[in-house]
Amino acid sequence: MTKHWGLIWWVCLVGIWGWNSAVQATDRDHVLILGKVSTTPRKHYRMLKPIVEYAARHLRDLGIEKGEVLLARDQWELGRMIRSGEVDWVTDSIFPAMLWVQMSNAEVFLKRWKTGVANYHTVFIARKDSSIESPGDLLGKTLALEDPGSTTAFFLPVIELLQRGYPLKRLASPKDPPERGKINYVFARSEINISMWVSKGLVLGGAYNNLDWEAKDQTPPAVKKELRIFYRTAPVPRMLELVRGGLGTVVKERLRRVLLNAHLDPTAKEALKSYQKTKRFESLSPHDREVIQMTQEMIGKYRDLWLYQ
Repeated sequence: MTKHWGLIWWVCLVGIWGWNSAVQATDRDHVLILGKVSTTPRKHYRMLKPIVEYAARHLRDLGIEKGEVLLARDQWELGRMIRSGEVDWVTDSIFPAMLWVQMSNAEVFLKRWKTGVANYHTVFIARKDSSIESPGDLLGKTLALEDPGSTTAFFLPVIELLQRGYPLKRLASPKDPPERGKINYVFARSEINISMWVSKGLVLGGAYNNLDWEAKDQTPPAVKKELRIFYRTAPVPRMLELVRGGLGTVVKERLRRVLLNAHLDPTAKEALKSYQKTKRFESLSPHDREVIQMTQEMIGKYRDLWLYQ
């Protein structure tokens, strides 16, 4: 985050906030609003605007006149927006999505193939010359994760370790001495930092998703040749679309059909490309629903862990 963040945020969002405050209560039902947490508002506004405008065009006969974007600074602010009805539709990975289900009565709506990928999973990595062969070998060692909002570089690896009964402790820095008898973890704040820290021996292990393991900008070839995967979690949906609980049934079902058929519509091509190179939307499978249910249960069971990072 730059030292000029406040100015950048204001410049990028003043138009969106100004629009929101200017909308009369009687006009709210005529606007479809897509929301997202963002620390790069200019980028995310450009990403979201085409798909919400595309969807709104197919809802005109239901009274929807336009599509707009609202961006939030964090999960809690977006949760408030969903709960208050300021936002109709949101998108994210399964962990923050389930937080919004619990805090804001949002409804999981569809699954999205972000960058053409339907599912992904977490990989645990270590140096090739390390003796670590399983998660249990991390006891008394330090594991690098990304940040407390990440599905595959925080939620999935932490749940895997907790379900195996391993006690965890957060460290402020990779230089902090790890506590014996616990798996210590530290936030690296980016995927490339995770791979670099493991490669350089700053930490003994790292965890992030299999797509970042294969991405050269997150795991450079010179770094990857020093590393290996020693454990993988079960796959989860790559991205989920959610709608607010109070969205009208007719609008919701039309939106569902529009998105499910978007990959068949040539006029949706650019909107899907802008929307993180989405290949398609699809309905949730029974397995997807099982994973979602498990995620909700784990968030409830270990609630304090998410709240106090």
